[in-house]
Amino acid sequence: MFTAIMTNDKSNNVHPKQCAQKLAALGRQRDTAELLTTCADDRTASWFERLRSVEALGTLGTRYRQSAAHRMLALADETAIRARKWFVARALIALGPAFHKDAAGVLHAVLDSSTTDTNERLWAAHTLASLSPEHHAAVAQELRSIIDHPLADDWERPLALGRLAALGGEHRDSARAVLRADLADHRLSCDVRVRTAKELLSLGTDCHPEAVAALHDIATTTYAFKSRISAWRQLTNVGSRQQEAYASLLDLMGLRDADMAQLDDERLPQFSRADACDVERAAECFRGTLRQVEPNHRAYTIALHGLVELGDRFHGEAARDAIAYLRADRVHHTELAHWVHSLRELAGPTKLDLARTIEETLPTDRLSSEQIWNAHDAMTNLGSSAQPLLLTVVQDRSTRPITRFRAAIALTDPTTIQNLLPEDIDSTHWHDRASQTAALGVDVIAALRSAVEHPDVRQSASDSARVALAALNADAHTDDTPPLEDWTTILIDGRQPVSNRCVAAAKVLATDKNQAHLTLSLIGRFLRDDLYTAAERAHVYQSFVYLQRRQAANVLVTSQSLFDDPTTRGVDRSQLVSGLPGVACREAQRTLLVDRTLPVAHRIPTADIWGEVPLRTDVVEVLRNLFAAPEAAKSERIDAASQLADLSTRYVEEAAAALDDIGGFDARWAQAKMGLFWRRQILADSLADFQRAEAPREVKEDAGWMLWHLAPEVPDEVVEWLRDKAKDPGTADQERVRVLFELRHRDGLAGVRAMRDDETRAFAVRWKAAVMMRDRADDDQVAGVRVLARIAAEGRPALRWRAGQELMWFGDEGRERGAEALLRIVEDVELPRVVRAQAARVMAHERPDTRARMVRVLDDLAETDDRCARRRVLEAVSEYRPYETAVALRELAEDPDNSAIERVRCAEAMAATHRGYREAAAMVVREVAWDDVVARHIRVRAARGLARWSDLCLREARRLITELREGARAVS
Repeated sequence: MFTAIMTNDKSNNVHPKQCAQKLAALGRQRDTAELLTTCADDRTASWFERLRSVEALGTLGTRYRQSAAHRMLALADETAIRARKWFVARALIALGPAFHKDAAGVLHAVLDSSTTDTNERLWAAHTLASLSPEHHAAVAQELRSIIDHPLADDWERPLALGRLAALGGEHRDSARAVLRADLADHRLSCDVRVRTAKELLSLGTDCHPEAVAALHDIATTTYAFKSRISAWRQLTNVGSRQQEAYASLLDLMGLRDADMAQLDDERLPQFSRADACDVERAAECFRGTLRQVEPNHRAYTIALHGLVELGDRFHGEAARDAIAYLRADRVHHTELAHWVHSLRELAGPTKLDLARTIEETLPTDRLSSEQIWNAHDAMTNLGSSAQPLLLTVVQDRSTRPITRFRAAIALTDPTTIQNLLPEDIDSTHWHDRASQTAALGVDVIAALRSAVEHPDVRQSASDSARVALAALNADAHTDDTPPLEDWTTILIDGRQPVSNRCVAAAKVLATDKNQAHLTLSLIGRFLRDDLYTAAERAHVYQSFVYLQRRQAANVLVTSQSLFDDPTTRGVDRSQLVSGLPGVACREAQRTLLVDRTLPVAHRIPTADIWGEVPLRTDVVEVLRNLFAAPEAAKSERIDAASQLADLSTRYVEEAAAALDDIGGFDARWAQAKMGLFWRRQILADSLADFQRAEAPREVKEDAGWMLWHLAPEVPDEVVEWLRDKAKDPGTADQERVRVLFELRHRDGLAGVRAMRDDETRAFAVRWKAAVMMRDRADDDQVAGVRVLARIAAEGRPALRWRAGQELMWFGDEGRERGAEALLRIVEDVELPRVVRAQAARVMAHERPDTRARMVRVLDDLAETDDRCARRRVLEAVSEYRPYETAVALRELAEDPDNSAIERVRCAEAMAATHRGYREAAAMVVREVAWDDVVARHIRVRAARGLARWSDLCLREARRLITELREGARAVS
């Protein structure tokens, strides 16, 4: 039994050390050592599972400790993740004083690295301090660097101060003074002040009065539910407040007086057994939430976890509630694994019951591959798996390559993995799966070397393969990435677009955390700089939050102000929502959900890490309405069906039926992604259409492309059909280059290169080929710059500015050549006004140092009597002067002498530029839509705009669209 647990248990509930000790006590020490050694050396297992096995090996006795230490150091060398090295150091310390020197070496390596983040540095310093007082001076220096570090998380500062005080002497006095000052600083969040009070309580009774007073104030006056729990929890350790604290915690366990908006923080508050002085009353509190007919999802999750925490005798009851909740399909599949992981303390048989429930609720052939993989991931957390379904995932070419590859690894099928290697390496970051794949007996090294050396592989994939080879110790790792100095140069270069500078900031911090003050202050300045547009500042905000990890109050204000800015684009607003707190976040989600101007994907709130889709009932209603909304484009209805199917398995049939009604290639492709049932049907129909001699050309074309992209094994006749298309003189060159690129994994990219470099081909074709090859070999980038530079100088005006724009994405040389070309276009008065405006727009974006000049040029170009040209120039300048542009566009839109189509286009541009002008735009298109003299298709376009912009006129607009389309059908 112990052997089975050691080799098969993946739940992390049972440490191998416990089983090893039991097995050794039975006189099976040698067998135990061999088993643990095998587990430790198994590179298909997770890194942590292997470390746990090595730790268990070290507990078997003196004769095994040296072997365990050797393997621990090997594990430290094997990983580049410094947090893991800290775990190794702890394990070495546990082996005894003889291995403390090795542990200190590992910890110093972590602390000496400029890439070590504050969290890793904090724990490494704390562990080093426990080894010997001789390390205290170095540890104190490390802790002081963390205290005021801009990358330190909210909890790291008080913890670092507490660890500093624990060193004693002058360190204690200085740290205690800072902790007292932080406790009294009401500008800090309640969570930070609670953690600060906790550290003060640990320093002695002389600090207790102020710490207790602050905790009681937070616990009784703050609105933040989680902070109240934390404060009362600390007060349970204070004799004078203990009884009150336990009673208050018990009251909070009912979750009745907690505004559920306060639970929108992804770090949900959790109750533990230690919080309950009366277990039965605590259980009854949790039951109150679990028995609600429509419980708040997060409150339900907290109550369920709390019931599990109360002890084994409540596990059966908790499991029954969890099973009922899963059967009700309340947890979104993307976070199902995370949700069940919170129930990991349940007993083994109970967890298997949960796993069986997940399996029973799966409509196996009507489930997307992503849903199958997520279900398997959740079942793995419960000690089971959905392995029989994984072959479906592997064969599904409509799903993400990384999902297919993970499924192949879970199947441990070397042949399947080998077949997926070339495409997968070219599609994803690969170094994190290299060791696991190699351990399955796959010749991954040969595939990775080919990816490094082959000119047809994407550059990012080649770089990832090079790192993977180094992880496998197969080749020396030569880092071809730009050094820190190059990234720093880009970061401070005002000629670079802000997106490039944000990427550079991330690279600088990844390379040297000591640059945090400079980097974050510069990124923060971008947020406040009027030079940058709302879209650019939204991008900077996302980068700032990503880099800093925590969200300071001023950054939250920025998020809210950007969301409320009427010139912020919809796509940016949907990304800003996650940065808003509680109630503001939920209201923002409601705002986006009812915004009919947005693409479907940006209207629908995504599931949080606890598996809840916010506003789920409203989301379903909105998606269903889109199926019948006459103003919705075909692509929007397809997206709505896909979103509905992803929301829950109970909606899959409904979504598939909607796609049947829509019809066409894109609808069938979306349907194929919904499950094996539809994929089989679509593949069978496509093969029949492809092989039917009398099939129309368009039908055969769609069928061939469906088989090419979807079939697990592409039929040879389809491959030959594509090759014949590439050779056929009747095939348009634009189509030919597309076909050649699609065949790259079979025939290479020589054909695409030949078309790019062929002087007899049209510029548009050569441009397309050059862009396709941009991220391949270095020679391809050089050739691309050469081709595009010529197009920018000699091509048709409409191609010239586009080629100049493409050049800006072809490295340093491309940026220089692109800027020169764009400036020549801007200054060439012989060129059409609109072409010069587009060149100026691109230049203003890609070279912010020229923005003021380019905006002046655009203002001058907008001064024309040609209404169409004026509108297009105004659209070009709208990102940089949105308020003035909206006013000017309104004048054009309301001008009765303007053509109907131009009035509609001006209204569309006005509404896109500034949300505050949507009603004005609606009034313009309403006038056009009801004008019987205007062409029918223009009236339909105007009515669709009316339906999107005006709630008051929505029904009227939809009725008009329907009447106009029915009239068109009657005429035809």
